[in-house]
This record gives sequence, structure tokens and C-alpha cells, in this order.
Amino acid sequence: MTDPKRILVTGDYGYDYDIYLPTNEDNPPPGTPPAQIGVSLGGAGIAHRILSAVAQQAAQTNEGTFKLEIGFAGKPDRFMSPPTAALWQKFQFGKLGKTPDDERTDVWRVRRSLSLGSVAGSQPLPTTDLPGSVREDFEPTVVLAEDNVGGFRFQVPDWLQPLTEDGSGPLPEWIVLKTSAPVCHGAFWWALSGPSALRDRLAVVVSIRDLRTCEVRVSRGISWERTALDLARELCQSPLLEGLRRAKHVIITLHGEGAMWMERVQDADGAARHRFTLLFDPGYMEGEWSREFCGAEGDAYGFQSTFASALAVHLSRAGSDGISAGIRGGLSAMRLLRAMGHGVTKEPAPALPTEALAAVILAGDGPAPKDLPRAPKADWGRLGGLGRAIVPPHESADGAAPSQTADGGACGAAETWRILETSDGRPSREQPLYGLGRRVALLGLEGLRNVPYASYGKLFTADRDEIEALRNIQQLMQEYERNASETKPLSIAVFGPPGAGKSFGIKQIADCVLHGRKSFLEFNLSQFKDVSDLIGAFHQVRDKVLEGGLPIVFWDEFDSQNYRWLQYLLAPMQDGKFQEGQITHPIGRCIFVFAGATSYDMDNFGPPERPWSQKDEVVKEHKEAAADFRLKKGPDFKSRLHGNLNVLGPNPRQCFHASNPPGEQWQDDPRDVCFPVRRAILLRSWLGMMAPGKKQSRERLNMDSGLLAALLEVGHYCHGSRSMEKIVMPVKQAGKGNYHRSALPSDEVLEMNVREVDLFMEIIDQHRAFQQHAWRLAPAIHAAWFPLGDQKNAYKTDFAKLPEEAKGDNFAAAVRIPVILGLVGLQLVDEKDARHAVSEAELKSILENHLELLSEEEHKGWMEIKLANGWSRCAPARTQDEQKGQRARRLNHCLVPYAALGEQDKDKDRASIRNYPAVARLAGFKIVPILRAPVRAG
Repeated sequence: MTDPKRILVTGDYGYDYDIYLPTNEDNPPPGTPPAQIGVSLGGAGIAHRILSAVAQQAAQTNEGTFKLEIGFAGKPDRFMSPPTAALWQKFQFGKLGKTPDDERTDVWRVRRSLSLGSVAGSQPLPTTDLPGSVREDFEPTVVLAEDNVGGFRFQVPDWLQPLTEDGSGPLPEWIVLKTSAPVCHGAFWWALSGPSALRDRLAVVVSIRDLRTCEVRVSRGISWERTALDLARELCQSPLLEGLRRAKHVIITLHGEGAMWMERVQDADGAARHRFTLLFDPGYMEGEWSREFCGAEGDAYGFQSTFASALAVHLSRAGSDGISAGIRGGLSAMRLLRAMGHGVTKEPAPALPTEALAAVILAGDGPAPKDLPRAPKADWGRLGGLGRAIVPPHESADGAAPSQTADGGACGAAETWRILETSDGRPSREQPLYGLGRRVALLGLEGLRNVPYASYGKLFTADRDEIEALRNIQQLMQEYERNASETKPLSIAVFGPPGAGKSFGIKQIADCVLHGRKSFLEFNLSQFKDVSDLIGAFHQVRDKVLEGGLPIVFWDEFDSQNYRWLQYLLAPMQDGKFQEGQITHPIGRCIFVFAGATSYDMDNFGPPERPWSQKDEVVKEHKEAAADFRLKKGPDFKSRLHGNLNVLGPNPRQCFHASNPPGEQWQDDPRDVCFPVRRAILLRSWLGMMAPGKKQSRERLNMDSGLLAALLEVGHYCHGSRSMEKIVMPVKQAGKGNYHRSALPSDEVLEMNVREVDLFMEIIDQHRAFQQHAWRLAPAIHAAWFPLGDQKNAYKTDFAKLPEEAKGDNFAAAVRIPVILGLVGLQLVDEKDARHAVSEAELKSILENHLELLSEEEHKGWMEIKLANGWSRCAPARTQDEQKGQRARRLNHCLVPYAALGEQDKDKDRASIRNYPAVARLAGFKIVPILRAPVRAG
């Protein structure tokens, strides 16, 4: 039996009056059940009730390995807050399903909150007892202090005074301070943040909502990278947040979808630095999960108390090592509270769901408890499925250089930081994300567990730039729809190479934002002969507006004919009117989308601000181009745009090089390493396997490994997405769930759509070419297994003496190696190859970071071979003779999914992966990164 951990709860508290209304009607008819009224202790009282439930469950489920005792310290005359009341009504729990079994379930959520301070002063209100006083010998492991800007923050409590006056008295291991705005104020704060012995034990919890009330600028709902970088900048530089920099840990909750964790650490030279870690829901930004799952109406209270309770539990359990589990458990509990409110309305006594919250908190970063309340489409399994990323810090307030990130990235790369690019741990920053691309293609959303993504209908992206642009456009459309007084068109520009899907993204966002109120019109300005064609188009738009809809108008190739049409678009964009002879017509409310043809991004629409060289002829040419652009109203057109979107497509991003000769000015950007992931997303989308919320999005793709590699690694598709789709669709139509290279279109069609068609075929056949070398690896694989095998195993002999089937198993394992290495962007080549091998340390790091994924793939491949050879599953053998008999009958207990294996059997697959470098050396091979495909004329 281990010694119990003790948590002391203190801080502001007051009486919460909960009024549960049985109907949402203002004047309920006779016979309506009466309202229920409950009173409970809020503030620190909420944390005490949750922690008491955690302690009770820990005693029942942890078999003595974790015992928790909870104490409460509070004085009514000093820490009591004014009473509050909440009106609770029935709200739908989760989303309604589509089957008869998916009955509607209602829960209690807050409709409105009231302050009862004046009422309490005029007449007595019912109260509830305080928790019992803490005994004198109660020495807490963790103190949880609730600072709700009541009386608690303005005085030093009795238990803290001996520690601040002379440093005497037992110190708690941790002090968790749940604080509110304004932060870093009050006698209690200064007592904690002064002595180093206390601030080194201090973990502060504050919500992003409270932090935004300070003089700080933190973006909202654009991208996780943007929010994290803004927070890192403010936490490092803002004088108002200097106090937070004193604490050992600061956790900022981003609703229930994420948290930013700032930790004070020491460099090798002893200098203090701050490390920033973002934990986030890949598919939802702050507030989005709540809006989608719980709706815009109905709320609860006690979220920060719930989170702080989870952090206190895991700090008491594992110290600093438990913070990550505490954050995950806390965010999961916040979500559960948001969804459940005060429980299902069918239950007789509504109240804070302490038992469910305790179960989620104890689970930490493990799987969600199985006995949570059920509702249609309530995916509780994802509650703990948070991504994690180290955030590159900004320069600190004192001008000190920031420490590097865990993966070596410095602050200089902060503004261009992408979680997608840093999540793979590849050996070279210039290497494209081929490994991640394969994992996304094979596993779908499971391959993006640690990467933010956004989806709008059929549109799916994991690229930060696209996510930010799409969210900006979404917000513009939402605001435009809400603001009925705005009569001028909303103007958006979309750029990208041919076939990138410029109109597709806007249509998908419009579908999600405007639902049934939109209609689409599309005009190609390159086909217009004169202004009368444009006036006719404006009349069509006006007719749609008069019909009562909100038309989305695509002006394709608006920059064609040397910017001819820009001058005629200015008045409709600015004033919402167009001229026809002497008559001025209003257009009305609509959304203009301008799709570019001559520029691949907004930055290169029109001449650059400065010439690329100071040579006289270059400067002269630049001045002439700028003057011509002004004459054609280019700057005026740009100033009237409300937003823009650069669409990338499946090819590498293009960069404009003005110094190159015409026709060669747009070149691949070597910094774009994400195109394999974009291709993987497109591939699964065309196969109907990428929509979030659908089970197909997490199903495995069964595709010829060589074909998949070629689709992801070939240099360029001639016409972007259109070309890639023309290759994929015949494979889809012939595959029916299993996709093979034999279904590819003819060579003539490939040549029309792939610039490097010879390279495409080389990549397809690269694994076949390797198979002739696989017999060189097979003995090495057996030799690497030899020390791990059971001494009495019949296969513990020289490779040459093995049965033919056992030799075939080793051959199959050799064939799997390049396929499995491809999942982390690596490949096997002959040791005489000129390419540099991945260093031993880097290779070990890559394999360990992805060990479970690679081991599962190895086990899956082993199972396929065994099943193909007629083997079947059986129960584990209890004796050596029983094992021998099972082998003779072609039975094996390991023929189960990897997740169902015991740790000892999983270790066999893990050992196989860890032995890859040794196997390669024994057979005369080396492991190198998969390099970017060379550019070839097509």
C-alpha cells in the first residue's frame, strides 16, 4: 500500500442556486411538473466535490496504487463570494442520429445566470454545509487555490503565512492556482510569486477568455499555429504578464479544445528559459467542438475548476511528469461538462456529474472510460486524442535570445512554423513529407493525429496557410451574411496554378456557411469580347439577387487580356452598382470571387513593389510595369478586396523568379515539403475516404504500395488536380476497395497528365526491383531474430537448415522492409550508392518515434503471409509440447490484431523494427531519405 496523496482545496467560494425548469415555455400549462431548486457550494466547493469523487473512484479502481485524500480550508467571513443563480433548461445531448434507436436524449444546461447579491442582502436564502475542517496533521501534497476575484486574493491565508515569513513549515510539492482576470494581482499572488521555493512549485491555470481581457493580442479561430505563436509572444514580451513568467508552469485553457503550457526551464548554462507546448484537438479550434456537438445555446459553469482539479490530481500522482495527463484529462472533463451539463433530464436529481468527471480525469491521457453516457454521434473516444507540438518561442521581454525548440527549430522560423512540417521528425527539413503522406493515404485521419486540419464539406486541408485563408474567408462570409445592412458585394480573390481547384474550395465553404441560401454563377472573362458581355453578366447576378438568394459569382480569369477588365469591376466592387448607358443599376448583396489566371498567388498579382535588381534596365522595366498596372487600375482593384486565398493543389508550390527568362519564371519552391500530404488527402477524397465523421475516414486504404508511392512522389501533374484525378478515377472504378497498378490508364493518358511519366513508372516498380535483393536480406533477418528466439524453438538453427516455408517468411519480411520504411520517408539502397545514409542517432530517433505504427505494420504483414499459407488463430500454448503441436497443425496465437497482442508478443515486432539498421548492414544495404523527385521535361 502506497502512502496517500493529499490535496488541500481552498480559495473563493459561494452559494450556487440551481433552478431546473421542466419546460422551456414561459407560461407552462397546468399539470407541468414543478421546478426543482438546488443549492451547492460554488468556486472551491466545485473542485472539492470533483476531487472527492476522484478520491473515491481511485480507492475502488486502483487497487491501492493511488490513494487520495481531500481537505478543505475556508473561512466564511473572508472567502465567501456573493451568491449566484443559474436557470437550467432542457437541451439536446449530442446530435440526432438517423436510425430508430437514436432516441433524443435531453440534458440540463444553463439558459441564463443571475447574481443574487442584492437579494441575499434583503432576505435570507437557503444554504448548505461547508466541507468539514481539515485536521491539523493534514500535510498536503498539492494545494489547489481558487482565485475568482473574491476576497481570497487580497490576503495571505493562515497555512501560507509561516512559509512566506520565515520559510518554516512543510512545503506542499505543488500549488495549483486557478486565477481570473486581472491576473497577477493581490496579496496571495505576491506571497506565492516572491520566494523561489514557492514559485518553483507554482502551476497557474487561467483561461484564454480571461487573458484576452488584458492588453494582449491573441488571434481567435484562425489556426492553432497562429494562436500559439500569439500566446508565446505575449507571454514572453508583455509587461502585464511578467508575473506569470515567475511561475514554474502556466497553463492557458483554450476552451475545451486545447491548452498552451508554458514551463520555466534552465539551459545548459543555467539561464532561465521558457518552453511552450501546445496541446490541441486537430479537427477543432477553440469553441468549435462545443458549437458543433452542443449547439450555440445552453452552457454550464465550473469549467476552470474542473480543469484545475484534473491538474491537481495528476500533479499529486506523478509530479511534473503528470502535467500532460492532467491537461488532457482536464480538457476531456471540460468537454464532458459542456455536453452533459447537470446530467440527463430523465434522472430524478440533477446535479454536477462528479462521477463521470472523475472517471475522465483519472483516465488522463488514456482511453475514455467505457461507461460514459451515450448519445448519437458522441465520439467520446476522441476526448483524449489531442495533438502535441513544441512552439517556437519569441524573443523575451529582456531581449534575451530564445531557446531552441525540441527539434532544433529556432525563433527565426516562428512566423512560418507549421505543425505539419515539424510533426514527422524526418532527417532533413528540405525533404518532402513522403512518410507522412503515405501514412495519411493509408490511415486517413489516424495519420493526422498530431496535425491540425480543417474540413468544409468535401474540402479537406492540413496546410497552415490554406487553413488560415479558408477560416478568414469563412469568417468574412459569416459576418457578411449576418450584416443585412451591407449592400455592397463581398469581394474575394483566389489564386493558384491551373487545376489547383480554385472554385472548389470557395463552393465548399459557401455550402457550409450559407447552406440553402446560395446560388452559383460563373463567368470566364477571357471569353468576353466587349463591355456588353460584362453588363449582361451583371444583369444575371442582379436577377439572382432579386430572386431572394445570395449568389456566389465566380469571375474566372479576371486578370486575362492584360488586366483589361479590372477598370470595369471597380464600381460594382466599391458601390454595388454598374452602369448601362445612362442608367445605373444596383447589384445587391452577393459574393464576388475573382479567380486569377496569370498569377499563382496574391503576392505576385501585378509587378513586385521593388525591382529584383538595381541594374538600370531592370529598374526601368519595373517602373514601366508598375505604371502600366496603375493605369489599368490594378492597385485600386487590390484595395477593394476583402480577402484572398492561395490554392496550392497537388504540385509543389510555385515561386516567381523575375530574373529568369520568360516561361521559366515560375519554379518549384524547395520550402514546400507538404505536397505529398496534399496528394494523399486528394487521393482519399476521390476514393470517398476522407470526410471527418464518416467511418471511411479512419479505414485503411488497400492500394498497391508501388502505385501509392508513385502517386505521392512523382514530380508534377501537368494540369494539377485535374490530371491527378484522371489517373486515380480509372483505378477507383476498377478497384472496388482494392486498388492495383493494372487499372492505370494507358501510357498515352499518363503522358498527357504526368510530366515525368518515366519516373512515375520507375517508382511503381522500385519495390519489384528490390525483391531480387530480398534473399540477401532474408538470412540477415533470421540472424537478427536468432538471439531473441526461444531456445527450444525448432527454427533456432542456421538459415540454410530452415524449412522452405520459414525461409519464405524471412523473405516476405525482407520485402516488407522498404514498404514499412517508406511510412517514415526512408528507403533501402545498396551500400555503394552515392547518397548519404541517415546517421545512426537520427535513424534510431525516427524509428523510436514511430515504433508502434511501424510494429503494427510489421505484424499486419506477418499475419497476411501466415493466413495466406493456411495458418489459423488459437489460444496461447501452456507448455512447450502444446506449442509444438500447434505449430504442426499450423496454429498460432499471435494471429490477432496488433492491439490485441500481449506486450511480450508486441516486443517481437518492435525488435524487428529496431533491427532494421543491423539487418541492412548485414546484407550490404544502407538506409537513406527518400529524396525529392528530380525535375524532368515532360
